[in-house]
Amino acid sequence: MIRRKRVGSTGQLAGIVILCVVCGLSTGVRASVEDAGTYGAAFLRVPVGAAGMSVPDVVAGMDPDASLVFSNPASTGDLRSPQLFLTRASWLEELTLSAASFGTPIPRLGLVWSLGSRILHSGDIQGFDAEQNVVESDSYYGLSFSSTISRRFHSGIAVGGGITYSREHLPGETGDGTSFSFGASYARSGHRFDIFAENVGGTLEFAGYEYPIESRYVAGYGYSIIGGPGRLDLGTQVVVSNSEVRQVEFGGAYRFNRFMTVRAGYNYAMNAATENAMPLSAGLGFHHGNFSFDYAYTSQEYFSGTHTFSVGFAFGRSTGRSSPTLRQEAAPVGASTTGEKPVETALAPAPALVAAPRQEVTPAAKASMTPAASKTSYVVLGGVHSRMESAESEVRALRLLKVSATIDKTGDQYRVVVGRFGTRQEAEAAVGSYADRGHRFRVLTQRD
Repeated sequence: MIRRKRVGSTGQLAGIVILCVVCGLSTGVRASVEDAGTYGAAFLRVPVGAAGMSVPDVVAGMDPDASLVFSNPASTGDLRSPQLFLTRASWLEELTLSAASFGTPIPRLGLVWSLGSRILHSGDIQGFDAEQNVVESDSYYGLSFSSTISRRFHSGIAVGGGITYSREHLPGETGDGTSFSFGASYARSGHRFDIFAENVGGTLEFAGYEYPIESRYVAGYGYSIIGGPGRLDLGTQVVVSNSEVRQVEFGGAYRFNRFMTVRAGYNYAMNAATENAMPLSAGLGFHHGNFSFDYAYTSQEYFSGTHTFSVGFAFGRSTGRSSPTLRQEAAPVGASTTGEKPVETALAPAPALVAAPRQEVTPAAKASMTPAASKTSYVVLGGVHSRMESAESEVRALRLLKVSATIDKTGDQYRVVVGRFGTRQEAEAAVGSYADRGHRFRVLTQRD
């Protein structure tokens, strides 16, 4: 956990060793027992939330929620509305991890602010004398408070940073310290790249002695595929730490519709002490309106698997930010969403798959145009394709999901258009309504 402690009773020492194994091995970061005696605040390595336990961070970031305050701080920049998140995971008897977080956009600043807290707590750890009488009883806990600020730019790049205060109590000793996290992500045309560093520059101080908090460095890539009845998110990431732990994580999430998501993951520890240190994970998500419930099961090496339960709630619709579509570049930061028009009445059905060539404007016509002659419209876009067949496939898939769409040919590209609106507020409201149903679109400003 922190360091070797001189203990007179073998029972108490065994309890500390068990806690070291739980904190070091239950996280998916398969640190050896020797590593566990070197660093402080090992509980910070435990993934938080059902999505974080069942898939890599890069996949969890494709469908963001407030739990990402404990992961890549840049991913919280994708939150479109205030969100509340609660979770609980259990390992051995009376050893639990509980966490709560809240994230909200700040439209005027174009930022997203998040705050979260987690606690890993054990039952009593007892010490015995030679006659096996209980001579001491204490418990272990690790507590942290985290805060992040993030922003996503028009280009699809998001950046974020955060600070974490940690407090850890071992039988007979308590220490605390502060660490920092930094991250960036880039989403465009279905691709997502994540890179971040967790718990950098932190130490935990126990009775005048300082022990470093293990830093974690992550690089990941993900791809989102919209086809058939739903959306498939796939991703992988490489994790290294200053304790020389190295691992590769693979995972995916398939969102059948706006109600159900399934997840699965596989973790390979490249420098695992044993061949068995390759856990599998799986999970389910259920969504209804603004409420979500998620479950994850993670296999363990030395004891029964971990069960994680999470709930989330989003307050209202977009407060001025659109989540970046993974089929396209990030949506720009726009004006506040009012939800004045329901999408069903604002969108006109498309009778056929017809490519509408864009009319060319001659230089003479351009010169004769006055500013009043041009009209601005706001287009809600799906994918942009280089082939007509690919665009038609997306339109067919959207129509199966009861989403009207047409194809607009621009140059050598085929754009899937979901709707056209006279104001940005109406377009953002449409994007927010579709996001509630599990679809990700973006708003494009167009001058006709």
